[in-house]
Amino acid sequence: MSTHSPTPDDADSPASDVAGRPVVTHLRCSSCGYDLHGLAQDGRCPECGLEVAETVAPSRFEREWLLTIRYGVRWMIASMYVFAFLVVTSYMQSTENALVAVMQFAGAVALMKRNPNRPDDAAIVPWPQWLLAASVPAYLVASTGWVIALDMQWILYLLGAGLQAAALVMLWLRLASIARHGIAPKIPLIARSLAWLTVAVGVLTPLPLILWRTNTGSQQMYSIAEGLRLLWLVLLLVWFLASTVTLHLMMVPLQRIIHAIEDASASDEPARAGAEPVHSGRSAQ
Repeated sequence: MSTHSPTPDDADSPASDVAGRPVVTHLRCSSCGYDLHGLAQDGRCPECGLEVAETVAPSRFEREWLLTIRYGVRWMIASMYVFAFLVVTSYMQSTENALVAVMQFAGAVALMKRNPNRPDDAAIVPWPQWLLAASVPAYLVASTGWVIALDMQWILYLLGAGLQAAALVMLWLRLASIARHGIAPKIPLIARSLAWLTVAVGVLTPLPLILWRTNTGSQQMYSIAEGLRLLWLVLLLVWFLASTVTLHLMMVPLQRIIHAIEDASASDEPARAGAEPVHSGRSAQ
């Protein structure tokens, strides 16, 4: 006959193993980067007020989902740099636009994955990737000889550009939704602003081309078209710089949370290994 008396190990049950435990590594807050070493896991970051538990062991996130989101952000960053290279080298034609759209399609597929731990996650209908998928053939067909001969190249180009811009608006709203739930609290406002900036760039894109195509020789119409084109280029530059910086800023907390989950998993393994002999008395005999 044996009786079980309370031991100090009982205080380390799963229900109480987080409350009061200090952060044992130099883990940085996923929101502001403050070093959380030594702080209680049930406390808050003294710099920004974010719950330490959201950085140490964010149960609302699965590592696989975060890795997928990081994969999507990386594809978007890569598409930005390819876009900039093609613009600077004057190779930005319909075929090159299709290449950028394909890279953004890969990013959209990853970013639209629903968070399995959040029933309210607004992954919604996966429209962005399908809009990007539709823009690719529009760009490619616009570069074919028979379309050029029929003088329809600019129409298909504008169709592809419109689909691409609409998809990017949705992706910025999706990134705002992802960042709002404990990943990067300061990103949603920037992402929503970039969605509006994308709308402005998308609306301005066809105007100079339409004025050039319909101009019958008026110098005034030509000047207006050139002015709109200059405004479009300025907005495009601002959009590119702001988008690239924001995507890089999004990567920082993603990396921190992924590392926090991996560190928490690694620190739990010795505890589980130490508890193993208690449940394996038969093998010790």
